[in-house]
Amino acid sequence: MTPQEAHQVCLCPQWKIVLNTMMQSRQNQLQSKAIKQDRWNNREADRQAEKAFLEEHKRPGKFSGKDEPQPTQTELVWRMPWGCWLECNDNQMPWGCWLECNDNQKKGEASTSPSLVHASG
Repeated sequence: MTPQEAHQVCLCPQWKIVLNTMMQSRQNQLQSKAIKQDRWNNREADRQAEKAFLEEHKRPGKFSGKDEPQPTQTELVWRMPWGCWLECNDNQMPWGCWLECNDNQKKGEASTSPSLVHASG
């Protein structure tokens, strides 16, 4: 391209549109990078503040009340379903199997009395 042709291109209105669009694109990129940099700086400042706090106070439990002695646990509470699962042999009737299990339980020292729930299916 000759200098005269380049001068003619610079004078046309499309050239101004192209330049304005390129400048706007660069400004948008610069603004996006500035926002990302600010966010990164804020996160880094938060990390530094947290690290300084933990180093100064050795741990957060000192201020949250976690250093107090815990009460001793005197008993355990276990939640569990009540009942039993009874499996019978193929040649044994469910009622006969139940009676046998009931007799075996009465011989022991159990403090519960079994009841029969029969579900066929």
